[in-house]
Amino acid sequence: MYFLSGWPKRLLCPLGTPAEAPFHVQSDPQRTFFAVLAPVRLSIWYSRPSVLIVTYKEPEKSSSQFGSYKQAEWRPDSTMIAVSTAYGYILFFHITSPRGDKYLYEPVYPKGSPQMKGTPHFKEEQCAPALNLEMRKILDLQAPIMSLQSVLEDLLVATSDGLLHLIHWEGMTNGRKAINLCTVPFSVDLQSSRAGSFLGFADVHIRDMEYCATLDGFAVVFNDGKIGFITPVSSRFTAEQLHGVWPQDVVDGTCVAVNNKYRLMAFGCASGSVQVYTIDNTTGAMLLSHKLELTAKQYPDIWNKTGAVKLVRWSPDNSVVTVTWESGGLSLWSVFGAQLICTLGGDFAYRSDGTKKDPLKINSMSWGAEGYHLWVVSGFGAHNTGIESDSKSVVKQPGLLLFQFIKSVLTVNPCMSNQEQVLLQGEDRLYLNCGEASQMQSARGSSARSERKAGGGRSPFADSGLESPGLSSLLGHRHWHVVQISNTYLESNWPIRFSAIDKLGQNIAVVGKFGFAHYSLLTKKWKLFGNITQEQNMIVTGGLAWWNDFIVLACYNISDRQEELRVYLRTSNLDNAFAHVTRAQAETLLLSVFRDVVVVFRADCSICLYSIERKSDGPSTTAGIQVLQEVSMSRYIPHPFLVVSVTLTSVSTENGITLKMPQQTVVHCARKTEYALWNYLFAAVGNPKDLFEECLMAQDLDTAASYLIILQNMEVPAVSRQHATLLFSTALEQGKWDLCRHMMRFLKAIGSGESETPPSTPTAQEPSSSGGFEFFRNRSISLSQSAENVPASKFSLQKTLSMPSGPSGKRWSKDSDCAENMYIDMMLWRHARRLLEEVRLKDLGCFAAQLGFELISWLCKERTRAARVDNFVLALKRLHKDFLWPLPIIPASSLSSPFKNGKYRTVGEQLLKSQSADPFLSLETDTGVSHVQRSQSWLGDIGPTPPEIDPASSHGPQMQDAFLSPLSNKGDECSIGSATDLTESSSVVDGDWTMVDENFSTLSLTQSELEHISMELASKGPHKSQVQLRYLLHIFMEAGCLDWCVVIGLILRESSVINQIVLLIQSSEVDGEMLQNIKTGLHAVARWASTDCPGYKPFLNIIKPQVQKLSELTEEQVQPEAFQPVTVGKTPEHAGPRAEESRGSSGHGSVPQGEVGGGSLVSREEEDATRAQEEESFQDGTYDCSVS
Repeated sequence: MYFLSGWPKRLLCPLGTPAEAPFHVQSDPQRTFFAVLAPVRLSIWYSRPSVLIVTYKEPEKSSSQFGSYKQAEWRPDSTMIAVSTAYGYILFFHITSPRGDKYLYEPVYPKGSPQMKGTPHFKEEQCAPALNLEMRKILDLQAPIMSLQSVLEDLLVATSDGLLHLIHWEGMTNGRKAINLCTVPFSVDLQSSRAGSFLGFADVHIRDMEYCATLDGFAVVFNDGKIGFITPVSSRFTAEQLHGVWPQDVVDGTCVAVNNKYRLMAFGCASGSVQVYTIDNTTGAMLLSHKLELTAKQYPDIWNKTGAVKLVRWSPDNSVVTVTWESGGLSLWSVFGAQLICTLGGDFAYRSDGTKKDPLKINSMSWGAEGYHLWVVSGFGAHNTGIESDSKSVVKQPGLLLFQFIKSVLTVNPCMSNQEQVLLQGEDRLYLNCGEASQMQSARGSSARSERKAGGGRSPFADSGLESPGLSSLLGHRHWHVVQISNTYLESNWPIRFSAIDKLGQNIAVVGKFGFAHYSLLTKKWKLFGNITQEQNMIVTGGLAWWNDFIVLACYNISDRQEELRVYLRTSNLDNAFAHVTRAQAETLLLSVFRDVVVVFRADCSICLYSIERKSDGPSTTAGIQVLQEVSMSRYIPHPFLVVSVTLTSVSTENGITLKMPQQTVVHCARKTEYALWNYLFAAVGNPKDLFEECLMAQDLDTAASYLIILQNMEVPAVSRQHATLLFSTALEQGKWDLCRHMMRFLKAIGSGESETPPSTPTAQEPSSSGGFEFFRNRSISLSQSAENVPASKFSLQKTLSMPSGPSGKRWSKDSDCAENMYIDMMLWRHARRLLEEVRLKDLGCFAAQLGFELISWLCKERTRAARVDNFVLALKRLHKDFLWPLPIIPASSLSSPFKNGKYRTVGEQLLKSQSADPFLSLETDTGVSHVQRSQSWLGDIGPTPPEIDPASSHGPQMQDAFLSPLSNKGDECSIGSATDLTESSSVVDGDWTMVDENFSTLSLTQSELEHISMELASKGPHKSQVQLRYLLHIFMEAGCLDWCVVIGLILRESSVINQIVLLIQSSEVDGEMLQNIKTGLHAVARWASTDCPGYKPFLNIIKPQVQKLSELTEEQVQPEAFQPVTVGKTPEHAGPRAEESRGSSGHGSVPQGEVGGGSLVSREEEDATRAQEEESFQDGTYDCSVS
């Protein structure tokens, strides 16, 4: 993966006239020097620093004889350059160095700074050498030269007369005759090439060609647009020994470039596309792998106006390819066709004022060392915009441009153990995503601060933790941590070749030309070799990896001329004295670490396994390495350079125990491998569907989520949707909320057909009075509405909503009413029903808060179905268990306690209410008050105002003021919360409080009374559970689920809750079936308390008047209903169970005539029709998946 970094640099060229402008650039094999051609000039440039070293200008007399320069090709050892001319000449230039230690450029250090001139290789790395160019040989081929290609010690030349010349670098043909292309047989494969056809026209010749070492042949483009591949069947390069294959459907080829690592040939075409071919190993035929082409969807204005492909160039690591067209533009593609960069659209194509730029025309381009730079010769007139006064416009005449790139470390070090964090490397710096450990603490702290700053409007069920590290790292971050590589190390070891980060994301190691260095993200310090000679004596060959605190690398020892495997401890000094060294038999190309096993792949196509263990030798700690096994793979690998990565899948021990490769390793291996190779990968490691199911069975949901991307590309959409549904259901059940949110986006993306991009986030939402639960994570609730203003037909809160900007808001905008949204909603509704049926209120609260589920509006619909309490006793027991709320008990001394008669019965109740942020607490001294609304409680503002009570005729007590004072001074820890914020609770419970009546200054309590208070306090659950229960009480109260409110009121043992419910029933139209259910449930609780839990009996005695009143209201509603006809809507309700209840749950009661909630009345017929439609759509979207 490559990325452009900054604006391209323009190199100053000494130009005389426009006719002397450069038009061709070619790097040497080491990419240290660059040959730049002008019509009569040959210039040599140095890479770092990018400076001009020497220029050769052809004399006017010889120039008229040879013609202008056309192409240049370097000798493999960079000692000669061959230049072709327009009149068929090849000029051989020798590159020599002047005698003595002379350099063209040397660094100048300020006085007093440490000098590096005494270190080895200092002159070579820091100083631009002084070179001389001398033309030694001239060869006349008597025909215009079309292409030059260096092949080992020979130079292959194609001329316009249809001949191929094989020339020695010293300018001699060695008596070998030129090969006429008309005598080379061509066919669709090598099996029939002897009987194939020949190039039967006289003017056929090669337009462009390039040698592929791993295929042992030449990819060629003919002048008529046909493409082909020529390979010798023996070591002799003669016409009789050459065979050719070609695809017969390509007739518009323009240029070619080969990828030796993947054995691919990229042919540019006149249509503007690039066709990438490979060779079939069995028949030798050319097979089309894929195409690189612009689409009308991405580039509607220019996709078919680019002109022919002009140039194609693979990067030095063979991981990306650049393409440019005749009409201009530059694009970058991955090996198998993913577009990374294109200058024809986006910010590249337009200026800041909106005007369109002319595409950058490129005459020639060549990659620099390690792919960090792309040397480009811009074309004539490419920047002629007609705005002469624009100071930012580029100079019109051609010049040298230097594009700068950064790339993923996996392109050169694919076996790096930590692949969860994105690490990019540039020529002098590293880019790391902000998921590393050093950043997580600050991120966690900043997020906590931002939440506190936003206010207390968070649900008590909302999780403040971060996403899971694995999934979060895979998704990436928007911010980057930039690490500047040590200049001391870069001065003599540029460019950086390998990088690796440890599994904790705290340490990074880099490898340059010699040695290596490592950096700590915690201390912000680099550690280099103390002995510079040791650093300059080792060349890392096969990459490096981290194993715990150790750095494992394969290198070549220059002084001993020996391949070695070394292990260095991070915490010790960087010195060979602290390293464990093991000699190797051959050069290491790839290195990987799996658990305690080091796997290396060597140049002789062998794989060697080493065991690594930590050893403590006194005060020093080292690592020991021993050879486990060596396996030769030469029978299966045609060329060692073709191996992309090596990964250990399993290890069988002597005891027969097999350690399998973790699934996460397979996913990472697939993610760094091109899609075209996935079939080969999973043919070796297993079917991705089976691996996905294994991850589900192992409860590794994050890795299973990564497999969805693979299934999405390899299977039909129905399969990926089926597996995504299964994973979504499992994540819901396990409470993996981050994964659930991503699965919701993934399922929606599958339906919209745009799975590559995340679904759009709604920008505007309308709050609703019945469904505001999803806003609780970022809002505060105002209970300022007085009870007198609430109509009799409503019992809802007046809410002040603060619209969230994150994922806690509504999932979809109201106009996106598509099938996928309904499908996801059905899954969420089904899960919510299951949680309610299983009485898992705590899980229901977390589920709604984390996923932004509109709980209140859904509860209004399910009030008499899933949201109905079927078994009050069972529900009460489940709440005690889930919220860690102890069952109440009665002390032995309670029989003689004054609390038995209720004289001080509200002491514990008031202490309970102190945790719910009541600012004032009232003391009741008479058991007869059950109908008086407590205006001090937040529940008092929920329901309507009861009829005014005459103090003289009422049976209620006289209200008295109560004062709370802390026994110990706890400072700021003791604060009373606000009743306007349900999600913040007071910390008064942390202090020791007593109640002081105004009639006496001290409260004398006996031992039995103190025991009773302590037992009552011990009957309370955790503070967080109390906050959550009160929160759920508010939700159910707003939704009209009064039976659940009764259950929560029982567990909290607050008579005010029961009193409030009775008041709501008196002033609102509540379904008679719900009233009967509440009455039956309370009687069942009373029987259970009498037999199994006597601790509830005192509270049940307190609420006896409310229960009696409830019974009276129930009887009043049952009598007139006895004469009402049965509604039609009840028939389908009991006709059969719902699809969601097919698991064995029984159906609930019928829907009431009118629903009380949000002020809307819904008829039975309309609701049943809506219900049937929802069930039908849910059944259509249900998929079954069997896990084996």
